[in-house]
Amino acid sequence: MAALTSNGAPNVGSGDEVLNRIHDALNVVHSPYSANQARQEAQAFLEQVKNLGDAPSHGYTLASVKSQAPIVRHYGLSLLEHAVKHKWAEYAEGEREYLRGWVLQLSENVSREDPSYLRSKIAQLWVEVAKRCWAAEWMDMDSLLVRLWTVPESPIHKEFVLQILEILSDEIFNGEDAVVAVREGALSKACVDIFTPAAVLAEHFPNRDLGPDVRCGEEGWIGRVTQLIAECLNQNLEQNEDVRACAIRALAVLNSAMPWAIPKAIHAAGCRPTTCSCLATPNVSVQRAALETLHSLYSRSQFTSDEFVDLVVPMYNTDLVDLCRRLYEWSTVDSQDIDDDKYQFAKKFSEMMSYLGNYLERKFTSIPPQNNVQGFMELLIQITQSQSLVVSIPVLVTWTRLLSHRSVGPAAASRTSLILPLLELCSARLIRYESLPEDTDDPTYTFLLEDTDTVPERHAFLGNYRRYSCQIIESIVQLKLKDAFSHILGQAENTFQTLYANQPPLDPANYSKSSMSVLRVDAHATVVEAALKGYMKWRSNQEKSPEEQQDAAAIEAYFEEWCGRLLAMKSDDPLIRKRILQLLVAFSTSALDTNAGFMLKVLEHILMTWPALQPQHKLFNEAIRDLQTESMVELQRLASKMPDHLLDVYDQLETKVKEMVASGTLDEKRQIAYQSFLFIIIHRANRVDPELRLARLSAFVNPVKEQWKDASLKQALGSFEGFCELTGLDKAQKYLASRRIDTVGDWGSAELDAEGLALQNELEQRQSILPLRSTKSFLTYSVEKIEKNSAPYMASCTLWQDGFSTILPELLKFLSYAHACHDPKNWSFLPGEMRSVVSRVLADRFWQAGISEGSKDDFYARVLDKKNTLEGLASTIRGSVRFVRETCYAIIYCMSRLDLQFYGFLELPGPLANALFADSFSLSAHQVINLLNLVRYLVDHCPVELREAFLPPIIATCFQQMDAKVSHEWKTLGPRASYVN
Repeated sequence: MAALTSNGAPNVGSGDEVLNRIHDALNVVHSPYSANQARQEAQAFLEQVKNLGDAPSHGYTLASVKSQAPIVRHYGLSLLEHAVKHKWAEYAEGEREYLRGWVLQLSENVSREDPSYLRSKIAQLWVEVAKRCWAAEWMDMDSLLVRLWTVPESPIHKEFVLQILEILSDEIFNGEDAVVAVREGALSKACVDIFTPAAVLAEHFPNRDLGPDVRCGEEGWIGRVTQLIAECLNQNLEQNEDVRACAIRALAVLNSAMPWAIPKAIHAAGCRPTTCSCLATPNVSVQRAALETLHSLYSRSQFTSDEFVDLVVPMYNTDLVDLCRRLYEWSTVDSQDIDDDKYQFAKKFSEMMSYLGNYLERKFTSIPPQNNVQGFMELLIQITQSQSLVVSIPVLVTWTRLLSHRSVGPAAASRTSLILPLLELCSARLIRYESLPEDTDDPTYTFLLEDTDTVPERHAFLGNYRRYSCQIIESIVQLKLKDAFSHILGQAENTFQTLYANQPPLDPANYSKSSMSVLRVDAHATVVEAALKGYMKWRSNQEKSPEEQQDAAAIEAYFEEWCGRLLAMKSDDPLIRKRILQLLVAFSTSALDTNAGFMLKVLEHILMTWPALQPQHKLFNEAIRDLQTESMVELQRLASKMPDHLLDVYDQLETKVKEMVASGTLDEKRQIAYQSFLFIIIHRANRVDPELRLARLSAFVNPVKEQWKDASLKQALGSFEGFCELTGLDKAQKYLASRRIDTVGDWGSAELDAEGLALQNELEQRQSILPLRSTKSFLTYSVEKIEKNSAPYMASCTLWQDGFSTILPELLKFLSYAHACHDPKNWSFLPGEMRSVVSRVLADRFWQAGISEGSKDDFYARVLDKKNTLEGLASTIRGSVRFVRETCYAIIYCMSRLDLQFYGFLELPGPLANALFADSFSLSAHQVINLLNLVRYLVDHCPVELREAFLPPIIATCFQQMDAKVSHEWKTLGPRASYVN
């Protein structure tokens, strides 16, 4: 090969001298005794050689001499590789032919004595050349491959060709090489040509432009490779390592081709039966390679009906189903002693079976009538029952599709051997595994820990598994209505009735939110809720026949009877009572939504379910608070869903609520909850005269409006200092200053004194004297989940039309001051040197599913545990500021839902923009998200005709502040990034 110029490379000597220096440099680089400086200089020299014009010639010389050390030959190959990959375009046609010729000579001379990594390097070199000139100036590549393939008594050449084919297929169809991208059309066409039998090509592309002839022979490489695998199977594969290695390499070629090869070619070559025969061999490595090939084949997104019959339907036959069952049973491992090879096989096998199951759903009508898929579906059940959720979930997803199919679903439902195990499995798997104690010896939990590295990953995975399980329960209920509910409700009732059998009484002092009793009740309740969703879909799907209507009436009577027993159940555990309460409301607002009598029983149960707090037991007390909060939520849900039923007993309800309010035993939250309950009934009921509706609603809202007119409130909001006095933040600052909180390292270990505890209680109480919570509640229920121009919506517009002008001036002050709290310079009661702690005091702590470490219960338990410490006080302070800020956002959002009542104030945009953004610079990035969401809603809700007048000041101020905020944050990150780099 003619030497090129050295392109500025330093002079490193003549040919023989360079070769000698290369040997010396390689010895230095690879010797453990070389000095670091010498090794670096040697490495630099070896890199310089690559830029020499004679580098490819030196590379061939070094690589072709078998007596050279492997590291020398490998370096020689790297010189050739550098020339091909980085200088190919610079070479003339004759020089490229030299390069290609050297690669071909090296390929012809491969032998068993060559280390495998050298053979792999030469194969990669072949492909690098092919990517640049095959199907252009290099037309006989396939002939050369066939010649190497047919070298007599040389399995090593066959293995070498297989390696080239695998790399070629992967790089052309799956790689991201820019060289391939430029020639993708020619390369992919040529690859299809040489892999596909000529007869299949002619049949599949009858009008195809023939183009350049790149193939050799009629059978194509898919046929040759499949034939080779068949020969290997007949040559004592288990005992002969060479034969076994050849079979594995051949399967790897098929694996690389399965995603793109023409299905008719795959069928014509007999790939599927041959690969299945490999799956039946006793050698694990061959089995794994065969599984990878089948996995690639069946992961294809689509087959025609004929291709489905040829390639997929045989997998449903009894003999292959039996083989797959034996393989699955073999791959099942013990959770306490996991065989990783078998376990990885099981995961891949499950995915492959899920693909076959998905095709059953897609092409069910194409299955020949003589084929029986019962055995295959039973195998799918068996895999779904795997103790490993990761093995189970691919087939679990397949079952969601099968049961939803108009033909497969009813066919599966007709067989109890399929549907009952599936229902029991999905029910059992709805337990919250993430809440189990870490020392649990449950095999499923052990596998879960093995398969997930982080708690967020575990939460995300379990959330998906539960979602699919619930979908299956919904589908089963729609298919087997009476049988499914009889089983589900019977199982749930049995669990509820025997929760504490042979168990000691509940001990509030040692209470656990994740006890097995709580988890079991939650799991069964989740099953029942999923079943209810399925029933509601069945009920609403289509017109019902008289017989189906009778079935619905009978089953709803059964629901009422079952819920009656649930109402009579007694439990001392607040979280169990909470879950039962949720179930009762779910029945009342869905399946029993026309049953007013049952709804009143549920309502009475809610009103009576109010256990007293037990502050001496922290966790138990927190569970009681959860129950109390949920009671109020479910109360609103009943009112929203069933206002007309409740209207019939409204007067009695109103009297009862007034009695409770007058007793003075209700805190602000509970009082507002009960009043909101009455408000929703009147607001949403259809059988109320419009004038009467407005009069009754005004009785709730007018006192709220009056709160905003209070002179003392207006005076307090006249300055930031007055705001701090109103909310108690002035006292909080003074307390933090007096305790020199900046000098305390661990706030969570510093217990509060009596003054601190009193301050903490006062901060919480101060929230109740503000008009914010009541305004937010009544405004929310005025606009939530109602259609514009409906009677409730029009009532809301009239109800609030004279209130916004009173509320907005003071509300915007509240918001401005809440934002100003985040600026340390406004904390005037703190000495200047202490103000750096403000950002720490106001830094939100929050839990986010799939992201935060630990469970939600763990997070709140940690917060509760620090309640009476400096960290707890800081949490209360930030809670007070957050309460004002977020409640103002919510009120403005609700106001924006009332269109002209809000956007009609032409003087509002400027003050609103100022309140939103003037002091927002010190908000954290997390807090800014909520602010930007509010701005988005303000834009979305603005009537088109008012956008030009209302939005520009808000959007302009938003962009200016966000630009300043982002620029500041980016500038802050700059030094950190530099430090990391």
